[in-house]
Amino acid sequence: MAAEAKPAKERSGLSLAVGDALATAFFVFVSSTFEEVAEIIGPALGMPALAAGLSVLVGGLIVFGPVADWLGGPGALFNPSHNLAFAALGQGKKRTHLMRMVFQIVGGVLGAVAALVFIPVSWQRNFYKMALGPRPGVSLRVAVLVEGLLTYLLNLVILYATSAENKYLAYWSPLVATVALVTTGAELTGPSMNPAFTFGWFAQFGTIAAREHFLVFWLGPLLGGLLAGLTWRVFVVTKPNQRPGNAVLVDKPAASDDLQQTPEPKKAK
Repeated sequence: MAAEAKPAKERSGLSLAVGDALATAFFVFVSSTFEEVAEIIGPALGMPALAAGLSVLVGGLIVFGPVADWLGGPGALFNPSHNLAFAALGQGKKRTHLMRMVFQIVGGVLGAVAALVFIPVSWQRNFYKMALGPRPGVSLRVAVLVEGLLTYLLNLVILYATSAENKYLAYWSPLVATVALVTTGAELTGPSMNPAFTFGWFAQFGTIAAREHFLVFWLGPLLGGLLAGLTWRVFVVTKPNQRPGNAVLVDKPAASDDLQQTPEPKKAK
């Protein structure tokens, strides 16, 4: 007699959203120490400041993946632009994505507040930099374009990772892309590519005008994520019922509020 496979346990939209908030808060909290750590290991290892900073970023992202899955559950997201990309692609319900985006923003604020409370004051001297706007000499229009384009490219890589059959490509391509894009935009907008992250710090320091903040770090990235999802939907040919891969930042089909997936029955031995 053929054994029947048990259906995957469903997660509600609220469960996914709470998981996203925890993952976002953790990322904002931990990443607040990256610059200080880089300033310590750089001179100790004889590394240039940029190389030390990128090394810490990569190491942090590698550690963050499993921790985010533990805190927020499989498929936890911490960037609203990713939700827009998946929504534009037709994955998941729009109301679930919207709720997750709101919880990510809350998580970003909580993560920044926790950093100000629990991180030693001597390590907080660079916190304000995470709320800065475009770098001197960069116009508002150019800044919006930079954030939008970099976020667009990042989300294309994320969407590629969800469908990559090679597990190494699925895991490493988002990390490599993040490093490359951060290096590209470092002297222009930072860059952020993540509204929840930047808003968490903007809410604490308010170092730039609200209009400039929302245009550069909200409009740009959200449009970038939306256009990436539409691009993938229009131009990339996918197999019917293709399942997402196991990339760190990607939603996985489980909940009725998200993707519907019918498990295949196991074959009889």
